Amino acid sequence: MNIEFGEGKHILCRYKDLKNHLDPRFDELTYGEGGHLSTMVRKNIKAGSHYFFHKTINGQRYITAHYFVTKVMEGYDARHDQKIRNKYKNIHLHPPYAPEKETRGEKRDIIIFGDEEKSLGELKPPLLFDRKLAEKLELEGGKKLKFDIVDKNGKKWTDTECLGACTHSPRYITEKDVITLLNAINLRDMNSPPDDIQLGSPIRESGLNKILNEEEHPYSSKFAQALDFSESIIEQFITKNPELLEEGMKKIENQLTVHSGRIDLLLETKTGDLILLEVKAGLPKDDVVTQVLSYVDDVKSLYPSRNVIPSILSCGCSERIINAARNTGIRIYNYWAFIGTSRIL
Repeated sequence: MNIEFGEGKHILCRYKDLKNHLDPRFDELTYGEGGHLSTMVRKNIKAGSHYFFHKTINGQRYITAHYFVTKVMEGYDARHDQKIRNKYKNIHLHPPYAPEKETRGEKRDIIIFGDEEKSLGELKPPLLFDRKLAEKLELEGGKKLKFDIVDKNGKKWTDTECLGACTHSPRYITEKDVITLLNAINLRDMNSPPDDIQLGSPIRESGLNKILNEEEHPYSSKFAQALDFSESIIEQFITKNPELLEEGMKKIENQLTVHSGRIDLLLETKTGDLILLEVKAGLPKDDVVTQVLSYVDDVKSLYPSRNVIPSILSCGCSERIINAARNTGIRIYNYWAFIGTSRIL
């Protein structure tokens, strides 16, 4: 699963089901926002933003849908585009009043559209949004969700009440939060892993050894879906299983010291190319491009007759890194769904 990010912000949005106002429409990946919240969306949500919806079901909070935003339009413009009105049924596009009576340029509401291929849409089943998941979220500005709240009467709120109060208004989330939520969605149907393998947290040595030594271990294909393990753990796993990057891949050397630094892994493809691999846990910073390119000449001096391909292994890359990689010949591998570790560029 390649996680893409655009230039806009990402959001966690609460909603209610209203009989006379069918919005959001998960069946067509549309959502309209009016009032002061439309200003928030208009300013900060752009193509490439991730939009997570949540609501209360039977007294508990659930994340129910995910949009990868492909387009944001003023309601007026969308309502006066006949192709859009014919394709979508959202109430914001078919209001109870006559659109032709609107004033051009009036910023009444804003409508977002999710990408049909890159959005998860409605989650079936929905993802339980409990304290355990909520406490993993950073939120923009580091304003984490609060729990153990005591009101002015001395009553301690339940976790569900705290969560509802803290997310009543839309909350901006970080790129890492997007990965945390997508990871949790991806794992929601899995059975609980063995005690010594904690998906989503650092893996203890016993858990690592079990994965490395048992080829048929039921969680080996899910290993790299954990978010918070170190680069050294990822490197050890690829060192043991280089063929997960590409069929026929072989390890030549790891932690290779060269003039310009230290290379995480040097691998060989079945066609004889050398893969100079820089491993990054989570989302790499933009300077990874400069870092991996700086190693190329050093490897070529060691292997003058070989084709050297600079490469990055991470769980996602920004559009800036992808564009830079495309222009410089860097190969990108994604360990998000490890069955799974796939080449994306």
